[in-house]
Amino acid sequence: MSSTGESTIIVFVVESKRGRSVTLSWLVREYGEVSSTQEVAEKLASGGAKEGTVVLAERQNSGRGRMERRWISPKGGLYLSIVLRPGRVEGVHLLTLVGALAAAEGTRKAAGVSPKIRWPNDLVVGGRKLGGVIATASTRGESLEFVVVGIGVNGNFRTDELGDLSSASATLMELAQAPVDLPSLRSRILEEFEVRYEGWGRGEELKLIRLARSLLSTSGKKVEFALRGTVTRGIAEKLEDDGSLVVKVRGKRLRLRAEEVEWLREL
Repeated sequence: MSSTGESTIIVFVVESKRGRSVTLSWLVREYGEVSSTQEVAEKLASGGAKEGTVVLAERQNSGRGRMERRWISPKGGLYLSIVLRPGRVEGVHLLTLVGALAAAEGTRKAAGVSPKIRWPNDLVVGGRKLGGVIATASTRGESLEFVVVGIGVNGNFRTDELGDLSSASATLMELAQAPVDLPSLRSRILEEFEVRYEGWGRGEELKLIRLARSLLSTSGKKVEFALRGTVTRGIAEKLEDDGSLVVKVRGKRLRLRAEEVEWLREL
């Protein structure tokens, strides 16, 4: 799991309390360096890891974004993946949005930085990428075995550590003009994730969509996107109730689904 031999794993349980009842326990497994937290969490989930298992790493040497794109992950960022075992299949594609909302609100509360959501899964500040979310699912036949939601936030490092991506990226340390407390950021994001995951489990998709609309940076913007190998430009109009994005292209309206779009950028 680590490129430098055996990882030191710190396992602890964070109990999240709302009112008088404990609604979800987080079992956090902390590593120094891994290939990717998503890969480790998927392996743990395949081996029976319970819902609420969180893989946290100081750095990733093969971090993964959407469509298997590389995620550059120097020390100082927040990199975590959450194992979920949803009780229902309907609307499972919205768990990426659950993660994005949690990351945005948790970042605001912990660091005083208020990112927007660039459809479908990026956190941005002033158009520059601060973080991202990925969700992968494992099925057996028609049954859903587990979902792993990965969250990455650029934390306490300079953007020039991101190489070619530096000009399009942002970090919390530079935005806040001071290092941020990563344990606090982690805790806040997990707290917010719990609230939104519970809401999703109760079928409150429309509430999640309304929250996403209020944070969406993409609406009204000119966008460029790749769909089935073709690059197209248009104007993003609105987020639909099912989480898809309506884009007007040469007088016609296309409904883009996150799982079909290779990438999208705002112009």
